[in-house]
Amino acid sequence: MGKTVVIALVVIVAIGAFFVFRGENKASSNATSSVQGQVVKNKKPQIPNNWFPKISAFEVNKNANDVSLSAKSAIIVNYDTGEVIFAKNAKERLPVASTVKIMTALVALENAELNDVFVVSEMLAKTAWVL
Repeated sequence: MGKTVVIALVVIVAIGAFFVFRGENKASSNATSSVQGQVVKNKKPQIPNNWFPKISAFEVNKNANDVSLSAKSAIIVNYDTGEVIFAKNAKERLPVASTVKIMTALVALENAELNDVFVVSEMLAKTAWVL
């Protein structure tokens, strides 16, 4: 059990670090990009995505039969345009347990240092892994 907890924490921290450090590059307020050491202005302004993909009636299950996927649902969206590239049961309501775990790790990483110690009650330690 101890090894499983350590491995799970390492995986959560690694995934969280990936998302935290990946986001720093996109958070730049300067709309320039570096090409071979020269700073060049972007031709089109960066428009933030509204977080809602633009689902056309014709693109809901685009190429869904061509992909072998074991997930109950999935969606791939072009971040810049909001166009749905692939969707499988995109409108089906499913539990969000894994997403909640990832978000918990991200919030912990944003609000604490990697060497901080967290105290977990014995009751929580016994019940937290039973989902």
